Amino acid sequence: MFKIVSPQGDAYLLAVETETTHKLNGDMTLSFEVVETDDNRDFVNRITKFWTVQNVGGEADLMEFVIKIARRHAVGKKQTLNCIAVAKHISDLKRKRVYDNLSGSFTADRFFNTIFRGTGYNVRIVDKLYANRFENAGDGDTVLNLLQEGLKHYRAEFEYIPHDRTFVITKSVKRKQPYYLKDFVNAMNFQIEEDATEFYTYAKGFGNFKDNTKFQKAALKLEYRHPLAAIIGDYEAPPVKDGRIKKRDTLYHRVKSLVDDSLKMSISLDFLMLQDDFPEAVPRVGDYIPVGSQVLNLYEHVRIVEVKTKRNAKGKVISQPVILGDYKKHDRYTQSVSNATSYVSRIEKGIGKDADKLNNAIRVSNTMLDFVQQLNVSDTGFSAIDGLHVTAFKAKKGIVYSSDGGKTFIDLFKGSGINTAAIPVVTDQQNGLMSKEDKQKLDAMSQDGTVNTGATSGLGSIFYKFVNVGE
Repeated sequence: MFKIVSPQGDAYLLAVETETTHKLNGDMTLSFEVVETDDNRDFVNRITKFWTVQNVGGEADLMEFVIKIARRHAVGKKQTLNCIAVAKHISDLKRKRVYDNLSGSFTADRFFNTIFRGTGYNVRIVDKLYANRFENAGDGDTVLNLLQEGLKHYRAEFEYIPHDRTFVITKSVKRKQPYYLKDFVNAMNFQIEEDATEFYTYAKGFGNFKDNTKFQKAALKLEYRHPLAAIIGDYEAPPVKDGRIKKRDTLYHRVKSLVDDSLKMSISLDFLMLQDDFPEAVPRVGDYIPVGSQVLNLYEHVRIVEVKTKRNAKGKVISQPVILGDYKKHDRYTQSVSNATSYVSRIEKGIGKDADKLNNAIRVSNTMLDFVQQLNVSDTGFSAIDGLHVTAFKAKKGIVYSSDGGKTFIDLFKGSGINTAAIPVVTDQQNGLMSKEDKQKLDAMSQDGTVNTGATSGLGSIFYKFVNVGE
């Protein structure tokens, strides 16, 4: 259930299913469908563009949306209304414009404060961003377009904080979180997508030249070639041209990042809400977490860049697919390049002096990777998985066991000792701390130690805990 408000301020409560999509840099959309009933007919007929939607995730959710598309169609004798809304803070920046001409060198603080002036929103810069030059920015452009242009110039990202209406500008929206995502535990349907539409293996960089000088005459020049170029050849990237860069290391980092980041890779999966076992696992865009999939041989720390949340009419989350970006599977590169070409590439960079050292390093690295992957290590512990059976060690709970793929767990060993309630009683049909046959013998044993099939001492009941003897 959420609140929907007309431009005149009339508010109504609406109980329908919703779907929100939250992407990096504050891009958010909301969609929902309303079927006309006798109770809601009057106000459903009034809902149109520019109505606002609030509290989609509950009363504590302060994010607001503005309806941009409202489609009506007939279903029998009643109408169905489909609405698509966008985040209000994005909509507001799109309706505001900057008429001044912004040219010259601007610090990040000066630029962003200039474009946000009069918008009703705050801006805060939390990282050091170097000054950058703009030519004829503004001139009637929207604040949203200028924000996006500024983020490109300063190579930054933003996160919106609704409670104080603040845009936080940072180099990267990335928060390390104490939870993890793993198949058969709290995630399903893993997919990896590689996008090579703008993939490069080679680039040049030019620095340390004046504004009125051609970049070809720069005092600082360098190039970077990715190891994959030895296999697939050179795919040349646009040159990096920045006369303000005087240090070789700075220019090299820019050029290398351009090439290394050009292969876009993403992971998508269905997140499973398991609040009892993972109360801290509430995925948000910017969360930087370990992700593991046995099926895809994937064990990486990755950042969440998109979260799609579906809620029922009561506001409860029913599904939550997430997309994770910033994913670079370096192992794939090293596996695709032969030892010989890897050795030559490293010699060119001045790393390694002979093939033996390289091969030894490869063997050690592969051994360590195999060891870590077999342990299924995460930030909260490690686990062993056999189909739907999961035995895990969790730092806060001890050793736990699940027979349903990780949906529910029972405690086996805790700091206080063994959880005897988790172990079933031995019977004449199942084994315990001793075999069922030995239990029957003890039950038949008399007090003087002789066996009497008619006796019922019950001694075997002492050894009642299930230990799978004989399996």
